[in-house]
Amino acid sequence: MGEEKSARYTIILGVCLLLCLLMLGRMLVGRSESEAPPDGTEPVETVPEEQQEPQLSLVMTMSESDLANFLLQYLPFTPRGLAVSIGADETASMSMSVDRAELEESGLLTGHFRAAAQLLPERCSLAGKWGVRAEQGRLQFTCLSAQLNDADLPQTAAELVTDAMANALNRKLEELNVAPQRLAWSDGEIEIYA
Repeated sequence: MGEEKSARYTIILGVCLLLCLLMLGRMLVGRSESEAPPDGTEPVETVPEEQQEPQLSLVMTMSESDLANFLLQYLPFTPRGLAVSIGADETASMSMSVDRAELEESGLLTGHFRAAAQLLPERCSLAGKWGVRAEQGRLQFTCLSAQLNDADLPQTAAELVTDAMANALNRKLEELNVAPQRLAWSDGEIEIYA
């Protein structure tokens, strides 16, 4: 009877050992892609590292006064009384006064508009509203409105003013080694992510 029990235990032990080996083999080889994990959750697909979007981090917050200071440094003319407003609607509005002679020297007045500028007073008011977005590591401006002495600027003149502001800010960001990839807007400030 002892030998009978011993044979039975040996068979049970052999079956258990075989099952353990099968389970270990399955774990080493892996489970098939169509099989769901035992806990019922869906399998997680991994994206190759080169296809993953890079994690962006906040590199700077630009307030209205920061934006005004950047423009004062790099615009091709000297604005006086520069007022800047940043809105949560992803726009920046600016108003300033500029000497007519500086506008003429800046190269922003071209063609017929240069001749018409002779009729402007010595000090002019310049105002506008721009949409701004980050694209390929640079800020891109879209002119929504631009006025000189409360008269709408012609499109070519508005584009020149827009380009001057975009160039001013992008040069400052290049100096700071900031290549914006995404902007987050709130009233009074822009968060720049790179």
